[in-house]
Amino acid sequence: MKSSYICIILLAASISAAAVQEKDTAISADINCDGKTDVAKLEYINKEVKITLTEGDSGKSSYLIFGLEHKEGQESFCGKNIELSKFETIPNNSPEFIQGLGAVPEGHESKKGCFEISLSDGMCDSIHVYWNHKTNKLSYWRL
Repeated sequence: MKSSYICIILLAASISAAAVQEKDTAISADINCDGKTDVAKLEYINKEVKITLTEGDSGKSSYLIFGLEHKEGQESFCGKNIELSKFETIPNNSPEFIQGLGAVPEGHESKKGCFEISLSDGMCDSIHVYWNHKTNKLSYWRL
């Protein structure tokens, strides 16, 4: 009877580990402001999380990688369960930029119908990913 309990516990542990690994998430929105829908995908890789944007017009991909569980640097989350969401671009004269950051992030443009991506672990400040119109690739800002 004891061996069946061990099998159940091992099975539950392997299902739980698989569920964490398969927590990849994707959203669709116009991130690079070209009028076409792009796809942003979140992937867990070891102790990091990767956000990849695939452009709707060309199929080109670009990505950013952030650490998990207090990895060194500003590019890290406190936890390991990251939620991906989208929001319409913040106006460049927003108090979040002016008061919070002291300036508008490089290459940030605010256009109706364009979106930014928010990455949050519910513990540390969210990381906001946007399309940098000067470099033509993903960038981020964080308060």
